Amino acid sequence: MSSLPTASQGRTAESSVPAQSQAPTRRTNRRSQQRIAINTHLFVSFQDGKGVQHRIRARTVDRSKSGVLLQSDEPVPLGQVVYLQTPNFIAMGRASIRHCTLKGLKYVIGMYIPDPLVRGL
Repeated sequence: MSSLPTASQGRTAESSVPAQSQAPTRRTNRRSQQRIAINTHLFVSFQDGKGVQHRIRARTVDRSKSGVLLQSDEPVPLGQVVYLQTPNFIAMGRASIRHCTLKGLKYVIGMYIPDPLVRGL
């Protein structure tokens, strides 16, 4: 006859884990530069691997000293070099795509901006 543990006897390893360690963890901010929230529109232009020109409209979410976070209806390939323009088609400079993630119905796009003039966005 096998004996099963009762409530008064020892607990299994799974149930003895404190409830705090099962709670979701918060992500820590590992950014080395402060982010500043902005809300403006830009055009992002690039040429894909097949030579096709693309121009997508995007909204800026925030910026730092060397980067910008955008939100767009369309994705941009990682590592792609893009050219930024104002809504009036005034060239602002270039940037490279560091990440592009679908969040809800929009893509969140992180860009690195090497040109100091564009950093003043």
